[in-house]
Amino acid sequence: MYGTGILKALAVTFKNALRPPFTVQYPDEKVAISLRFRGYNFAWYREKCTVCCTCAKACPVGIIYIVGRLQPNNAYYAERFEIDTGRCLFCGLCVESCPFEAIYMGREFEQAKYARREEFIDWAKKDGDPRVPSSWFRPCEEAGVETHYLQPEQRKVNL
Repeated sequence: MYGTGILKALAVTFKNALRPPFTVQYPDEKVAISLRFRGYNFAWYREKCTVCCTCAKACPVGIIYIVGRLQPNNAYYAERFEIDTGRCLFCGLCVESCPFEAIYMGREFEQAKYARREEFIDWAKKDGDPRVPSSWFRPCEEAGVETHYLQPEQRKVNL
C-alpha cells in the first residue's frame, strides 16, 4: 500500500516528540565528563619522574622536552619538562609508556588559547596548579584507588 512508509516515519516522530530533551545548553550548563576522558591538561608528578625519557621516546610527534640533572645522591631530577600541547595528538602513548606513573592525561577541555606560545606546558611555572588526572590508562583510579602513591605490591586492585 502506498503511504505506509510515511505513517511509520510519523509514528517514530510523534514517539520521540513526547520525550524530554537530552541536550544541554553548553556554555551555561556544564557537561558531565567521564573519568576516562583524555583531555588537554596533563598531570605530571615531579617526585616520581626519574628522567628516563620514555614518554618523550614514545611520543609519535616528539613534543615532549625533558632536561634532567644528576643530584648528589645519584638520582636524576627533572630540571625542565615541557609539552607542546598545540601539536599533541592526545594518543596517550606517553602515559602508557611511563613505567613510574609520573605522567597522566588530564580531563580539561576548555583550554583554548589565542597565541601559539601559550600552548606550551612548562612545569617550572606550574607547580602550584591542581592536578586532575584522567583514569584512561589506569582504571584503578576510577574505582577510587590512587595507585601512584602505593607500593608495587599494593597496586593489584580487583575491579
